[in-house]
Amino acid sequence: MPGLDDVVEEGWAVVATDYTGLGTPGPHPYLIGAGEGHSVLDSLRAARQLEGLRLAPETVVWGHSQGGHAALWAGQLASTYAPELEVVGIAAVSPAADVPALAANLPDATLGELFSSYVLAAYASHYPDITLEEQVIPPARTLVREIADRCLAEPSILASLASVLSVARDRSVYAVPPAEGPLGARLRENVPTGPFTAPVLVAQGEADSLVLPHVQQDYVDGLCGAGESVDYRVYSGRNHLDIVESGSALVPDLLAWTGTRFGDEAVEVANRTARSCSP
Repeated sequence: MPGLDDVVEEGWAVVATDYTGLGTPGPHPYLIGAGEGHSVLDSLRAARQLEGLRLAPETVVWGHSQGGHAALWAGQLASTYAPELEVVGIAAVSPAADVPALAANLPDATLGELFSSYVLAAYASHYPDITLEEQVIPPARTLVREIADRCLAEPSILASLASVLSVARDRSVYAVPPAEGPLGARLRENVPTGPFTAPVLVAQGEADSLVLPHVQQDYVDGLCGAGESVDYRVYSGRNHLDIVESGSALVPDLLAWTGTRFGDEAVEVANRTARSCSP
């Protein structure tokens, strides 16, 4: 999590969801918007039930990568799913927002086969019109199921990756292009398009090879065209992971932006490349 020590020094409470299906029964809704968004909002509700803890009503939601997708969906769902929560800002860092474009790019990305497996297994578990038998090439089906049950931190994941690469065609486990058929339709359903009732910050690393910068730009342009208010910032030289590491210019920008949402005095930040749109 970026800037955790700074967050604590500000006196802000940190609430992090573990999502459903991670350590609990049932499938994990990887890049499935409603499941992720509900988990984020439910975690905020749970924090407010802790005895002896007093929290201000205002909440700013942060998320990186999958968490960015979840943050955007939480912001989209908050007013109807959890209207008692006062969400005053949504910060999505390198969000996997354009899910169809991400799925299409994964065969060309580092560790893309692993993330493809997570997507395919999650969507097959949640949607009755999607099956691994139809979406995955036959020699990779067992491997995709195995990968979906493992964490990225497990040593065995490397063996699974090597096995997938040995059977995948052109590094892809897809039997049909992911943008086509039922899978393509479901992926499009899970793009967070708003409306958002709070200000949105989208941050992107210029050197990101997983969530591609031009894809993110197109996503933001779509939100702006639909009348959403978006603060879009691109960070030179930063990739998908190191954008949230200590020393990244994102961290002070994110802290300042969040402080402004909480009503602190506005702080002038030296954005790397910034563009905002408003309705």
